[in-house]
Amino acid sequence: MTRAESALRSPARIQTDFKDLGPGANAKCGVNMKLAKAVTLDLGVDRGFLYVGRTGDAFTLNEIAVFFLRRALDGATIPAIALEVAGVFAVEAQQALEDLQHFASHLAEIGAVRRDE
Repeated sequence: MTRAESALRSPARIQTDFKDLGPGANAKCGVNMKLAKAVTLDLGVDRGFLYVGRTGDAFTLNEIAVFFLRRALDGATIPAIALEVAGVFAVEAQQALEDLQHFASHLAEIGAVRRDE
């Protein structure tokens, strides 16, 4: 398991296949990502905490998840963040992209974020 894959530790991990995303789909992922209501997010330097009040789910976040959330909430796209992650954390860019797409999808599935198109 890569560091990016372990960004969100949850007892019930949602599996999503991103292989069938068409061209251009990546650019839409993470655009205008906002925290959902009743979500508490505490981002430290290299660790963080996410609490979804609606469901009572709580998660610890590793340094890549913290990095991703800071950039995504500022409006950066997942492909742009993946390139940054590849440079900062010595992860292959394609692997970072796939892992971050999965992470963003999981955040949306659990109701932690909403993505405005």
